[in-house]
Amino acid sequence: MSRTLHPRCNATRLPILLSLLLTPYLASATAAEPPQTQVRPDGALQWVGARAQVGIGYDSLQKLRAEFSGVLTESAQSAVMGSAWLAKRAGGIKLGYQYQPADQKDASIRKVFGALDQNNQGDRKLSLGGGLEGERWFGTGYLSRALTGQREMSSTSTTSVGTSSGIDNGRPYNDVITTTTLTRIYERAYDWGVGAEIGRVFEAPGLTLTARLDREWGKESAAQNSLTLGAIKRFAGTPHSLSLQASAHSRSGPLEADRHDTRAMVMYRYDFGGAANYRAARHVKQTPFSADPATANAAAAAVTTADASVVAEPPKTETRLVKTTVTMTGDAFFGLNSAVLTEGAKQQLTDLVEALRKNGIEGAIRVVGHTCNLGSDTYNLKLSQRRAEAVRAFLTTATGMANDAIQTEGVGKAKPKFPNTAASRDKNRRVDIEFISVLTKEEVITLPTPAASKPQSPAKAGEPAKTPTIEWKSEVIDEEPTWVRRALRTLPGHKQYVDTYRYARTEQSASTQREWVNRTPSAADDTASVMAGSSVLVSIMANDTDPDGDALQIESVGTPKFGSVSIEGNAIRYAVPKSQVAGSDEFTYTVRDAKGAKSVARVRVAISGYNQAPVAGSDSATVSLGASVLIPVLTNDSDPDGDAIEIDSVSAPSAGTAVIENGAIRYAAAANAALGDVNFSYTVRDAKGAKTTASVRVTVTAKPNSSPLAMDDSYYIPYAQLRKPIPLDVLKNDSDPDGDTLTIKSFTQPTNDIGSLSLSGNQLVLLTSRMFATSTFTYTVSDGKGGTSTATVTLIDP
Repeated sequence: MSRTLHPRCNATRLPILLSLLLTPYLASATAAEPPQTQVRPDGALQWVGARAQVGIGYDSLQKLRAEFSGVLTESAQSAVMGSAWLAKRAGGIKLGYQYQPADQKDASIRKVFGALDQNNQGDRKLSLGGGLEGERWFGTGYLSRALTGQREMSSTSTTSVGTSSGIDNGRPYNDVITTTTLTRIYERAYDWGVGAEIGRVFEAPGLTLTARLDREWGKESAAQNSLTLGAIKRFAGTPHSLSLQASAHSRSGPLEADRHDTRAMVMYRYDFGGAANYRAARHVKQTPFSADPATANAAAAAVTTADASVVAEPPKTETRLVKTTVTMTGDAFFGLNSAVLTEGAKQQLTDLVEALRKNGIEGAIRVVGHTCNLGSDTYNLKLSQRRAEAVRAFLTTATGMANDAIQTEGVGKAKPKFPNTAASRDKNRRVDIEFISVLTKEEVITLPTPAASKPQSPAKAGEPAKTPTIEWKSEVIDEEPTWVRRALRTLPGHKQYVDTYRYARTEQSASTQREWVNRTPSAADDTASVMAGSSVLVSIMANDTDPDGDALQIESVGTPKFGSVSIEGNAIRYAVPKSQVAGSDEFTYTVRDAKGAKSVARVRVAISGYNQAPVAGSDSATVSLGASVLIPVLTNDSDPDGDAIEIDSVSAPSAGTAVIENGAIRYAAAANAALGDVNFSYTVRDAKGAKTTASVRVTVTAKPNSSPLAMDDSYYIPYAQLRKPIPLDVLKNDSDPDGDTLTIKSFTQPTNDIGSLSLSGNQLVLLTSRMFATSTFTYTVSDGKGGTSTATVTLIDP
């Protein structure tokens, strides 16, 4: 297919280089190299897939999202790819294998894949599927299975109460039955899912449209249907693309509150690989051949003589393809480190456009940008691409050609045409524009009639020979269609969202509590007796019972005729004034069990005449330390009514002890008690219970001192001790009944004038002056309290 550009005003001039390249008739005048067979791209650039791609975007469900995909390995007819996506606590991986059956170049690409996806709750699913992709259409089918179990979301407990009644062993009862129902809510990924996707590739606008339908289901009739529509827009010749996806979901299930929702996702993707990710729709092989004028004239002459019936040949139109490469160099087109066209560059490109309008072109225009050697490889590659794109932008605006009809490429400093020296490096800052010109020439050849026909005269001497004309034969090269590589480098789609559903599980437990039907307690009548002027505590509950064994308590008490009553615990106190004459009285009382059942009984009280309390007089006594005394306290006590009296109780004395002993009180003083008075009280009671209290004072005196007991002693005085001091421990066998410490108060000298005695401490010391047979002396001991005792000591000289 060829494109023809309509002419407009002729440009004032064309650069000499353009004139030479655009004028095919000057080929014979140029000492150029013989033309060679060439292969050039033709048609629009088409995307053939990227070996690696990254993406980032926004997902309405999972917010920020990133994607990664790449070719792990590939061959002419197969590819293994992997991809991954990542969001907040969610993500997934996919591994796919794409292939084309051997020796079937037009067959669709077969695809199989496996994918593992997870949501932000940790639920995961496995998807397995496969599909086909052709030049324009593709389709995929897959099956998914949940890999994770249930998660408990919440639990609620409800309680219901019911009753039943009956009789057990003659006693009625009511059973209270309490039933507790525990409901647990669980969430999990849909157990199973199937899906299918279909898509269409629109190559010219770089657009891919997809539609996908999914059906997922789980326990208890939970299911979800999803419809997803998507669009991918690729920007030709660039690594950039945008993806938009929208989906609608409809759910069913017993616990689905939100049964419908929509989601959207937009992604920006970047392809690694640069220009290698795009390829022209086809490549054309151009083969030059020459048409020799001499040969053509000879053929024409032969025709004139062959058949006289041949008429004159009609006008002949000839179309030639001429490959033209325009090189734009120098700072006139681009400044140093610049991709902005100068005004001079724009003028020359305008001249080129005018030339193109006069001549058609075949296929696409190819623009290649170059740089000098200054700067890094990476930077120069980008600069040369920007220069090529600047020229393409100018040409598309000036000619109205489609953007993909002009192919751009930047090669950086890889292909210099001039030495990279200070003098000539600027010439390498150029842009080459390559295209196939269409030159059409109309020529009329008149053949003579047979009668007048004669061969064409050869060229006269001195005339230049006609130069052979170079013509180009174009043929499309048989190669892999671009869609095959694109399909091999594209993973099939599937539903990546791991959606969940909820369901409930219930547990029931029951407990029975038996409540016996309450029966009325039985209260029996009671009797009591009391004397006027006193009270009596009547234990009314002693003979009251409850058939159910419930505890009883006094609910209330009635009012007696003469006395008064009050409740004291489980008894009733009845009191009558002393003015009351002898007789009887009665009152009622009510008892109640723990469940409120009541019973009434009567108390009858016999009242006797008023009893006068006995008269008790105070008493006193004396006792020494460590001794006791029996005090007849009743001797001075009496009863006005002549009733017998007795000691009812005695209080604890302030020191010592007091106990009742045979109608009297024995008081005992401690041996170490303080001297002085000790007080306590006692109570007397008559036969009718009247009581009176009196006091007792006991005077504690010191105990009389006892004399010590001195015992006689005898000592043998050996001759060896003559005229030597001899200690005599005369106190060692002496004692004191009161435990007092004894000392030697006095002593006499030995008889017979045998020597002398002296006192040393609490010992006597004997000093003899001569030998003797026997001798005696006496000594007196004292207890320190006036008590003394005298003993005799006998001395014997053996």
